[in-house]
Formats: sequence, C-alpha cells, structure tokens
Amino acid sequence: MEDYILHYHGRTLDQMSAIQTSCWRSAEACARWLAQYVRAGARQLIIRVGSLRPENQLKEIATVVLPWLRVLG
Repeated sequence: MEDYILHYHGRTLDQMSAIQTSCWRSAEACARWLAQYVRAGARQLIIRVGSLRPENQLKEIATVVLPWLRVLG
C-alpha cells in the first residue's frame, strides 16, 4: 500500500493518513471498519481502490462490503 500511495499521490502513507483514512485488509474486515463510520452517522462513504487493476477488489466491494453496509443503513 505504501508503494501505491507514494506513486499515486506522490506522498508517503504517513502524509496521506493526515488527510484520509485507509483500510487494506480483507473485504469483511473493511466492511466492519467502514461500519463504524456508518454507525457514527456517516451518510456518504467514498471507497477508493488502491490498485491499478481493481477488478477483483470491485467485485468484493459489490458482493461483501456494500451488502454489509446496506444492512446498517
């Protein structure tokens, strides 16, 4: 993730962490992590995939993360 962020944003992970938060674990873990924000009142989430080939991650977001978050919403 550090390498991707450095090349995509031109900043280190530490620098980017000051302005945005990141999760790079399993789809289930990311869903639980995002659920914290929904429970705290977030009405909109921006999910960015940290990959130049995001197909697999997009499938997991559609099949795991979004259904989990819809239950909370």
